[in-house]
Amino acid sequence: MHLLFCGPTNPVMAAVWDIDPLAQLSVVLSASELRAAERPDEFAHLFVVDEDLDLDRVLSLCVELHEWMPIDRVVATNDRWLPVAARIAERLELDGTSVATADAVNDKLLQRRRLAERGVDDVAASSAVSLATIDEFGRTHGWPVVIKPRRGCGSIGVTTGVGPQAIGEAWARAVSVTDDTRSGEALVEQQVSGRIMTVDSFSRAGTHTATIVGFESFAREAPVVVMTATTPPVPADWTHRAIRLAHDALDALDVRDGPSHVELAVTADDAHIIEVQLRPGGDYAELTLAVTEIDVYALWAAHVCGRDVESPQAHPRAQAASMLWAGPQQPGVVVAVVGADRAESSAGVGLVSQIASPPYSAPEVRSLLHIPVGVLAVGSDSRQATRRAHDAFAGVAFRSHASARCLPTPHEPTATSGGWSA
Repeated sequence: MHLLFCGPTNPVMAAVWDIDPLAQLSVVLSASELRAAERPDEFAHLFVVDEDLDLDRVLSLCVELHEWMPIDRVVATNDRWLPVAARIAERLELDGTSVATADAVNDKLLQRRRLAERGVDDVAASSAVSLATIDEFGRTHGWPVVIKPRRGCGSIGVTTGVGPQAIGEAWARAVSVTDDTRSGEALVEQQVSGRIMTVDSFSRAGTHTATIVGFESFAREAPVVVMTATTPPVPADWTHRAIRLAHDALDALDVRDGPSHVELAVTADDAHIIEVQLRPGGDYAELTLAVTEIDVYALWAAHVCGRDVESPQAHPRAQAASMLWAGPQQPGVVVAVVGADRAESSAGVGLVSQIASPPYSAPEVRSLLHIPVGVLAVGSDSRQATRRAHDAFAGVAFRSHASARCLPTPHEPTATSGGWSA
C-alpha cells in the first residue's frame, strides 16, 4: 500500500504503520512544515514545495510519483492542504474528499453560503475587501462582527467581538499572509452569541457518528491560556441539538468519510455553526482517548488503509478530561522548561505535551501558535479535570533570558462569542 500525505506530519501516520508495517508513506509539505516534521527519514518519498503550495508543481510531482509508484490514497493532514489533496486525488482518479467539498470547507465564505442554501444555518457573511465594506456590513447586520481570513486554518488571524473602532486592526490581521493563511483575503460575518461547543465525528459512507462533544475557553491577554475539555456542563438537549446541527452541516457540505471537527455557539434557544473542519479538532483526539476507548487516529488510519470501519462505540474510562495550554508571560528565548516531570506525576494528569524543545524563541503570546506546553488531566467532571490540569501547571516555569514564568489561569474570554469559566 502506498499513501500520499499532504501537509505536516501527523499521528495518523504512525497509526497507519501500526496497522500495516509495510505500508509505504510519501509526504508532500512546505519548507516550514518540514522543520517540524517527525521521522522524515522513514518516508518512501518526501517532496518539499514553497509556501504558496504551487498547485501545478504539486500536481506534476504527484503524477510523476504515481506513474512510478502507484498511490492508493491521498490524505490531507491540515486545513490548507485539503483542497490541494482533493485535486491530486481527482487528477489521479482516486477516491477521497471531492474538490467541491474541500473547497466548501476551506473557503469560509463558500461554507457559509452552502450552509444557508441547504437551510442549515443563516449567519450572514460577506467578503471583506475593504474597511468600508466591513463598516457597511456592521451597520447592516449589527455590531460586533467577526473578521477572519477567508481561507485556511480556522484559528489563525481570527478576531471576534470587533466593533466599529477596531475594524482596521482586525482586517489587517485577517489579510496578513502567514504559513497557514496564504490568500490575503478576509471575511466578515455576524458575531453569534452562545457557549462555544465542539462536536468531533467520524464519517463512513455519509453516516456520521459523534466521537466526542467538548467545549473551549481562551483568553487573549498574555499569557494566553487555551482550555479544551469534555464533557460540556450543559443540559442533555443542548448536546443533542449540537450534534444534530453539526451532522446537518456535514451533510450540507457533502462530507462522506473521515474525521471532522465542528465548532458551534449554543444557547438555550438557538445554535449556530462557527466553522467546520475536516480533521480531528486540536487536542480532541487525545481527550477522546482519555475518556473513552475510541482512538481517533486508529480509526482514521484504518479508513485510509481501506479497512472496514464500524461506527465507533464509546466505552467511558473517565467522565471528563481537560487540556490547558500556556506560554511564557514575557517574550524571549526559552532555554528550559522546568517542572514538566512533576506536572506529569500530578493527580489525574495523563499527558504533558511540549510542541518544541528548548532553546526556542518565544514571541509575545498573542495567538494559539505561541502556547508551547499543554497539560491533560481527567476527573469526575470537567471542573475537576480543569482544576487538576491547572494545579499541575502551578509548578511549571519557562526559563529564559527574561526569567519568564507561565501563569495558567483559565477564565472567560474577552470575545463576546462566549466561553466557559473553569
